[in-house]
Amino acid sequence: MIEKFKIAFADFLHSLHRFWLEVIGGVFLALGVVFTFSAIKEYREYLKTPENGILSVGLTVFFSFLMLLFALESFWKSRKPR
Repeated sequence: MIEKFKIAFADFLHSLHRFWLEVIGGVFLALGVVFTFSAIKEYREYLKTPENGILSVGLTVFFSFLMLLFALESFWKSRKPR
């Protein structure tokens, strides 16, 4: 029964998986943009008061890069033919 279901709905499930990857890629892209703006804000504050340290700037840059990388991978996986 499961095999018949997979045969009947294979294209639908494949399209649904691609849609899921694109939605998750969009979420990661939005998070990456938010983290990028936050990194710019943190860097400007670091220039005003450097005694607070650069750890917050480094972490926001790292997480913005990570989210943008996840978005790129998700979009790449959704476009890759199987």
